[in-house]
This record gives sequence, structure tokens and C-alpha cells, in this order.
Amino acid sequence: MMHKSTFLNTLRKVFSFFSRSDLILVFLIILISVFLLVRNVSKEEDKIVRINYQNKLYGNYKLSKDQIIEINQDIKVEIADNKVRMLENNCPNKLCVDQGWSQNYPIICVPNQVEIIILNENSKDEIRHIIK
Repeated sequence: MMHKSTFLNTLRKVFSFFSRSDLILVFLIILISVFLLVRNVSKEEDKIVRINYQNKLYGNYKLSKDQIIEINQDIKVEIADNKVRMLENNCPNKLCVDQGWSQNYPIICVPNQVEIIILNENSKDEIRHIIK
């Protein structure tokens, strides 16, 4: 078993080429990285998916809850793994389906007037897109 003083001497030798300011900088970078990671994980749980259909609110759904929302027999939206996508749609070009999964950006189908927006549940600000 190594004594405390022997351990400290070994650490001093290993880190002798670092200055004190270098070590403080590395520690701060690690601390900030951990903070941002924890903050980002908690934000994902607060997000909601707002679906508007034909210029009316169809519903709000938690991004953290995996589910398939059937707007009608031809239009389906899937939420899984904190992401959302247009699963099925009968529009001509199917660009909304080809867009794939999204965690931040809206998915919009102009021909069928479907709008999928991801919002922060606690935010007072509401993003409004109007499809005409």
C-alpha cells in the first residue's frame, strides 16, 4: 500500500510539466462540460411536440414518451428516443417523411397542412408558424 506522501510525490512527477494555471484550466473545462451535459439531458425531458393540423392545434405530446400519433388514416407521426418524425403521409412528394427524425427543427407538410414543432415545455415564448 502506498503512503500518502509517496502518492503525492508520484502525482507531482507525473504532472510536473503542467503549470498550476494549466491544471485549473483543464479542471474548469471538465466542470463546464459536465454542467452542460447535465443541463442538456434535463432539457430533453422538458420538450413537447406540438402538432397543428389544418391550422388548428391537434395536440401536445411529451418528446420523452415514445408513441405513434394517428392524425387520420393517412397521416401518422412517431415519437421515439426523444426525436419525432412524420411516419406516414399521403402527400405527393413526401418531403416531410423524407426529412426523417428531428430533435429541434420543425417538420412541415404544406399540402396536408401538418406542422410539427418541438418546444420547451417551460418556455413562455411560443413559436407560431402559419400555414395557409
